[in-house]
Amino acid sequence: MAAAGLLYAGRDEIQEQVREHRSSGRTDLLEGGRLLSRGVVSPLLAGAFFLTGRMTGQSRYTETSQILLESTLFSVALAEAGSFVLAAERPEDGDSVRFFSSGGHGVSLDVALAASVVAPIDRRHLRFKPGDGRSRKIGKVAVRSVLYTAVGLTALARMDADKHWAPDVFLGAASGLAVGYSLCSAHEAPARGSGTPPAGRWHPSVSAVPGGILLSWSL
Repeated sequence: MAAAGLLYAGRDEIQEQVREHRSSGRTDLLEGGRLLSRGVVSPLLAGAFFLTGRMTGQSRYTETSQILLESTLFSVALAEAGSFVLAAERPEDGDSVRFFSSGGHGVSLDVALAASVVAPIDRRHLRFKPGDGRSRKIGKVAVRSVLYTAVGLTALARMDADKHWAPDVFLGAASGLAVGYSLCSAHEAPARGSGTPPAGRWHPSVSAVPGGILLSWSL
């Protein structure tokens, strides 16, 4: 929250810098780099992981499919809720910030969508494991770099288009990453406790966790 506060304090100066250095070439580059923010990307990736899991018999891939969809769904909900709490105007419309008001844009939905895809893939498939060779490690680092660069390009693209302020895109990234990593932790917790991955289910389930409840479903 401290980082968001600092960005709010300097958001006018940051946006002015973005506008001063705007060019058609840079805009085209940024727009081309925000592929992960497209709504169809998460379902397509989830489908690819699901098919991979079914063909290889490895449940980790089908679980990743589930987590990707959950991450996208909950990140969208969190971004919408955040934009209601911090109902900031788009830079192209003005600079006012209202609280608890509809029609706000205080959390970038596009950046949240991109981050919600990156977090599960990174956490479950791109971390170093015992036995990873040098080439495999280099490959994982390369893919991680591409994914997080895509999140950064999405954030810059929304600022370049005068659709969001710097704190808006920061909060969007924080929302998507927090949801994605939290869901990964929630799914991995039973496996650490029992030594085996949780059994697959085709229906929702509700379980108690410290401080609340966990709603989950499995493919």
